[in-house]
Amino acid sequence: MTTWLAVLVAPWVVAAVVAALPARVPGWAVGWVATLGAACVAVLGGLTALGFDREQAGLQQVVSLGWSIQPGHPSAIGVDGWSLPLVLLTLLVFPVAHAVEIGIERAANFHVALLVLESVVLAVFLAVDWALFYAAWELTLVPLFLLVGRWGGPDRGKTSLMFLQVTMAGSIWTLLALLWLTQGLGGALRMDRLAALTATLPPSTQALALVGVSMGFFVKLPVLPLHGWLRPTYTSVRPGVGLVLSGLLVKMAAYGLLRAFLALPAGAAEVAPVLGVAGALGAVHGALLAWRASDLRTMIACLSLSHMGVVLAALSTRSELGLTGALLQMVAHGVVSPLLFVLVGVVERAYGSSAMTDVGALARRRPALALAWTVALAASLGLPGLASFPGEVHGWVAVVQQAPWLVPMLVAAMFLGAAASVRALDRLLWGPSPAAEDVRITAPGASASAAWLGGWAVLLGWWPTAVLAPATATLAALSSALGGAR
Repeated sequence: MTTWLAVLVAPWVVAAVVAALPARVPGWAVGWVATLGAACVAVLGGLTALGFDREQAGLQQVVSLGWSIQPGHPSAIGVDGWSLPLVLLTLLVFPVAHAVEIGIERAANFHVALLVLESVVLAVFLAVDWALFYAAWELTLVPLFLLVGRWGGPDRGKTSLMFLQVTMAGSIWTLLALLWLTQGLGGALRMDRLAALTATLPPSTQALALVGVSMGFFVKLPVLPLHGWLRPTYTSVRPGVGLVLSGLLVKMAAYGLLRAFLALPAGAAEVAPVLGVAGALGAVHGALLAWRASDLRTMIACLSLSHMGVVLAALSTRSELGLTGALLQMVAHGVVSPLLFVLVGVVERAYGSSAMTDVGALARRRPALALAWTVALAASLGLPGLASFPGEVHGWVAVVQQAPWLVPMLVAAMFLGAAASVRALDRLLWGPSPAAEDVRITAPGASASAAWLGGWAVLLGWWPTAVLAPATATLAALSSALGGAR
């Protein structure tokens, strides 16, 4: 049977193969090699996940790495019901990121950077100690800086530098807080054991430590008002990079935030109401900006801010129902947002622009593309039968039960987000026809990628147990550890 260590190493093996390809190999062939390699990594991960026991709540399939980031405490990797769905989401999304960029300039460098990023993101979700988690968290910035800075839009240099500076500014507080905990507690920073060590700290001290540890997560989630990097980055990057940013990188932040809750449960109880309000305000602010957006990329960025605000509000309840809703929404957003980026890439190749005024009449001219946009935007607004609906139901019920004062803001966010999605869909499908009459999907992997992600957007709407089956026992245990309701 395979192990998660093999899955973690596999992208590096594929990256070595891609880097070793002769210079005379055309870029499209390099792209297909990288795509097939990432698909093989996904199959390997799926086979490894078969060994997961869904009845157990704790860490499973733990593998020691044999080396240590924190002196005296060897690092290890493993999964539980909270991390496994996000690991599988990572394996699902990265082949799409390669496929939609087949034919890109400097193809080998681009795909190698993506493969390295995949391994590091997997390490974030697989880490069982804070030392390895933080090391992997910071290492994601290296390939991201290159991907944004070398293959971004006209302002890519400025955008990549801003992204690097803002995220590092948040992460340094995370490092300082973790070092303070290490110095004060004198023990290993194992995620599943740290709460026992922090139990001696008073709630106010735990709350202060939690805010420090979570600063990096607040920036990348992002939590209002730390969202300034989101829109310029999303509007500058290539579609293949954007779908990784929106589909996975912000999920890393929500994942880490819950781990911080578990490490400092008394602190989580102190700050959860404030985080709930921040999440609801972020949901309203993002939906309002999406409603006002005139560009498809800007709209996707703002909808992402709104959806992650709802996730934060659900997490702040600390209840089993809220954690369930947050996980379902994270996975759903991790499918729907990449689908939107794939479709934006198609539109930009066809029209040379992502402005809504430059696109229209897809229902008449490209019915398949019109159907894909309909599924993506309907899933984004939470239509029943599509991926976002189960998570929204669980999250809404949890908020109504545990934090009813957030309901008016979330209702406003829901209506504004729906209005933004319907407005964009109306413009795309039936708006005035632009000058370009012959709309073709020129990206070789775009059609397959859209079909792949669109299929998951429908499947998860009808079969949320695909996410919940391995997670139910863990979610109940996590809520109990946080002192939350069922």
